[in-house]
Amino acid sequence: LDTTFQIKRLVLIIAAPLSISTGFTYISYANFCIAWAYVAFSLAEYILVGFNSLFYFLLIYELPRASLEMHLSDVHYVQDV
Repeated sequence: LDTTFQIKRLVLIIAAPLSISTGFTYISYANFCIAWAYVAFSLAEYILVGFNSLFYFLLIYELPRASLEMHLSDVHYVQDV
């Protein structure tokens, strides 16, 4: 299979349980004031941000000559009365 697909699959395998764990660790910290739970929550969030960046970088890598155009139409300006 494609290399980028394998990387995305690995990211999914790691990020899915990590995402679920953030809910448990945050609730553990909020309800029981367990210090290590907040540390685990914070580390998981930082790792997930990195995985998110990696995912979008792979999209740019897969589509090197693609472009995105945005057009605004029917723009109306309201004047102060």
